[in-house]
Amino acid sequence: MQCLHKQTGRVAAVKMLQKSAGNEEEIEREKHALEHLEKAGGHASLVGYRGAYFHNDFHYIVLEYVPGISLHSFMEKHHTLDATWSLQLVSQLASALQFMHDADVVHRDLKPENIMAIEARDGTGSLSGQQQMTLKIIDLGSVGRASQPESIDKPRTTSLSGTRCYWSPEVLQCQDMTTAMDMWALGCIFYILLSGRHPFDLTGSSTEDEILHRVKTEPVSFLTPVWHTVSVEIKDLIRGLLEKDPRRRFSAAQVLDHLSLLRGAPTANP
Repeated sequence: MQCLHKQTGRVAAVKMLQKSAGNEEEIEREKHALEHLEKAGGHASLVGYRGAYFHNDFHYIVLEYVPGISLHSFMEKHHTLDATWSLQLVSQLASALQFMHDADVVHRDLKPENIMAIEARDGTGSLSGQQQMTLKIIDLGSVGRASQPESIDKPRTTSLSGTRCYWSPEVLQCQDMTTAMDMWALGCIFYILLSGRHPFDLTGSSTEDEILHRVKTEPVSFLTPVWHTVSVEIKDLIRGLLEKDPRRRFSAAQVLDHLSLLRGAPTANP
């Protein structure tokens, strides 16, 4: 819900949640995480927190208003992005995740639907170029603490919302949800940016159960023609993110290190 601050004239977004016995802990966890991240300085690719209040059995969480469309809708429109654009967007997300993880916060529900794409426009209203597009991670309703990992079989974590197709193998097997869970999701998103397909649903027609089975049992592949023009280095980075073993999976800091090297690398195979 969009609103306007009467005194400052600032536009904001308001998340309205009705009080119930089952959601109080989840709401407090989200509010605490948002406040904690804001006090840590915030991040350009993470939705800003403006405050919260309670009135007439409803919790209201006031957030930065983010114009634009979800990354999911953006990719439905554009289908695939080139390597340069994809690297730039993944760099934004990796930087935001590093900030969150350093602040002891795990998002736990990272997916294209929870990322906003903001396309910068010039004075005429025309797009000012792909390099000016900003991504913002939103919806911290499923956050947890990195220093206190939980498993999905615990009652307080069953509220994780939406599709499980971005969950990592260890989470699907009821192991602890750590920062590595977010990195797996980033790997899925990276793959989608370049190919237009989920890495474990190459036809776009698989059931959720089929996808989850592949997530747990099959390695990521790059067999479709779109990958012929993507460098070995980029594929290796995606493999590092989609590593089944969370202990070996790339961290946000490692991804940023690889990305800094890739900016000068060729975008196609030799």
